Amino acid sequence: METTADPSSDITIDEITRVLKLASEANSKVNEYKEARKKEKRELERSVVSLTEENRDINSLLRIALVEKEAVEKSLNKLKGNNEQKRVALLQIAERGLQRVGFGFMMGSGGHEQAIESSGISSATASTTDSECEEEVVSLVC
Repeated sequence: METTADPSSDITIDEITRVLKLASEANSKVNEYKEARKKEKRELERSVVSLTEENRDINSLLRIALVEKEAVEKSLNKLKGNNEQKRVALLQIAERGLQRVGFGFMMGSGGHEQAIESSGISSATASTTDSECEEEVVSLVC
């Protein structure tokens, strides 16, 4: 029994090799794409975790600020003194709030400066002067 093969249906080894090479390249590209998407997903997940932690920290700072604001309002309402006493009390309350969140605070008046360590106890005192030209120096130290 003899079979006659159609010459156009004959597949050569070269053609099979080319098809296998193309399939391999396509598979490689698909794997690269999948890896890139996995990497991007991991990075986005890390960003979400980081932003969630940052949000939690900001929320805590806002709560502290709210408590401090309420304390300031109560203290200022209780003070019957002049504006200088109220201003010093306000600065001391702000100083305590900043210390709680990790900032050092330095407060001084004119040439006399007091450095308050962020872990130390506040010892700022009000010094009333008659001179209106004297400037108060306030700076944050991280």
